Amino acid sequence: MDISNGEMADLVRRILPKERLAGSAIYWYKRLIPQGAPVRAGRETYTMPFDGTLVFIDLAPNANWAHPCVYILVNVATLATQVIDSSFPPDFGPAGDDQGVVLQAGPEPPHDRHRKAADSHTDN
Repeated sequence: MDISNGEMADLVRRILPKERLAGSAIYWYKRLIPQGAPVRAGRETYTMPFDGTLVFIDLAPNANWAHPCVYILVNVATLATQVIDSSFPPDFGPAGDDQGVVLQAGPEPPHDRHRKAADSHTDN
């Protein structure tokens, strides 16, 4: 998968309006999820429609749950997307090298999953 953090941040910016991203934290689960695999988005389970990856946008990172958030399923071959609105966070398991922050538009959230990526962008 040859998608940089910056390219993923740009993709998210094209999908969601700037006003909706203000103050958000965007996390990218970089591990390949095969087509047909179940994807847990908050309390719901979806089927991955293509070989892809998952982006999670916490629209209020300093708030407790439930609050608005967005999941974006991204086709790694074409960059086609499926957007899912939700109110609950994912459970990626322990933080690892295959996940991290690609865009931090608000204050730094107070948890261990927040890691600034080397080629992340700032919201201008």
